[in-house]
Formats: sequence, C-alpha cells, structure tokens
Amino acid sequence: MHTTDILGVKVHTGLSMKSVLEVIERCFLKDGKPHYICTTNPEFIMDSAKDPAFREIINNSDLSLPDGSGVLFAMKYQDIISKIPRNFIFPAVAFLRGIWLGIRGIINPLYLGERISGVRLVEEICRICNDRGYTLFLLGGWPRDTFGRDVVSGSDMATQTAAVIKQKYPKIKIIGSSSQFKRSEKDDVLTVAMIRKCMQDSNVEHIDFLLVAYNHLHQEKWILRNSYKLPARISIGVGGTFDYLSGYKKTSPEKIGRRNLEWLFRLVTQPWRFVRISKAFPIFPLKIYLKSLKS
Repeated sequence: MHTTDILGVKVHTGLSMKSVLEVIERCFLKDGKPHYICTTNPEFIMDSAKDPAFREIINNSDLSLPDGSGVLFAMKYQDIISKIPRNFIFPAVAFLRGIWLGIRGIINPLYLGERISGVRLVEEICRICNDRGYTLFLLGGWPRDTFGRDVVSGSDMATQTAAVIKQKYPKIKIIGSSSQFKRSEKDDVLTVAMIRKCMQDSNVEHIDFLLVAYNHLHQEKWILRNSYKLPARISIGVGGTFDYLSGYKKTSPEKIGRRNLEWLFRLVTQPWRFVRISKAFPIFPLKIYLKSLKS
C-alpha cells in the first residue's frame, strides 16, 4: 500500500478489493481501536479545498480509498507527467498526455487501476459479515426525486436497505438501522442513545461496521464526533449507497461502469447532480492539469 497526494488530499494506492478486506479483517477488527475509512472521490478532493476540517478528516483516515475513475486518472497522470522533461513544450505535452490518458481509460479501464467504489465495498462488507458473524449498523439515507428534492415517505431507507441485505445474506447480524435522525450536532445525543439501545438489545459491546449515509462533508464529521462513543470498530461514510442497495435507484449498466463512465449515467438519470458531477468532470481534471504546471 502506498500513499499518493492529490491536490493536498491523501489517497491510498496499490490496493485491490481483496487487499482492502484483508487489512480490515487482519488489522482493524483485531486491535480493538476505532477506525474510519473514506471512499475518496473527486468531489471529496474538490470540496476539501474549501473545507480544511474535511480535508484533515480524509488525511487522518485509516484508509482513503480511490472511489471514482477521476481519482485513478489523477494518480496515473501525476505519475506519467513526473517523467516528462520540464521545458517550454511541457504544458502542451502534459495536456495531450492527459487527453490520451482519459481516452485510454475508457478503452481499457484496467489501465488506470482498480476503483474501490463505496457501493461495492459495502456489498463485500455485507458478505464477510454474513460469513464471519460481524455486526453491522445502518444509519442515515433519504430518498430524493429526479430534481434532488427530499421525498416525503413513510418508509425508512436505512431499514429498507437492511431488509434487502437480509434477504441476500440471511445470517447477517444487523443490530439496527434508522434514517429518522438528522446529521446535525444537536441530534447527536439522541442518535447515539438510539444506537446504544440497539446494541444493548442485541447484547453487543461494540459494532464491527457502522455505515453512515449523511452525504459527504457531513457523514465523516458525524463519524469523527460519535463513532468512539458507541464504540464502532470500523466506520464508513457511504453517501448514496443505500439508494442503490435498497433498489430505490439503479446502478449504472455494467458496460458503462466498466468503461469508467458511471458519472455520465448518473448525470442522465439524476440531473440534479449536475453541479456535483461538474466538479468531477471537467473541473477536477483541469485542476490536476493546472497543478502539474506549477509542480
């Protein structure tokens, strides 16, 4: 495992999903300490520039995983341009290399490396929880319509997601789930009390995996404030993962995801994400290019 700096944000590289799960099981679940994992995508990196506290959270995480083809692109691009001589044609050469790298990443996605997506990571965690008897808690999540507006619903997305997971993994130990609490600090006491009540009812002294779906910027801060109070061995901010696991939203078709074009599928199916997606493309690669000119 290596560490790469992308616009001041730490990202761990050289990891496969298999090796991530090995680190989780052999290290994090055995030392008795609380750990948190960030699934770092281009939006995380862009927003961290305006929120130093959020950047510190990522940089102090136990694992900062490359979630998003844009992060893989940035890592590969930085490695390639570091070998290009610095002369008067460097800006043009670096720009063309970046364009070719983007095209090559679509033609042959494996060239960029393995993306550790939040959805896939959670699916793998559910599998090992089912097989090994680890405990799981689901917190947060809220359905939105095509325009990004909160949907008034009588259902609880976290609980709905838990039900879907239990159907697939009958032996999994989900000790609780709730989307009924807000992410603000004023709700922390009630939220932690609810989770601890679920732990007491399940007769467990700690949670092995705590999945928090309060959207980035907020979920990581919630984890930092509260995970040690439970305690939780491994906490992960999972963003919109519950939307997909519950079936409320569809994941991109395999052919699109395999070509690193999942962002385009989300833009078409969730147009309200336009501003967020534009941070990942084209603003993020442009930032990477401009940074390379100053390095």
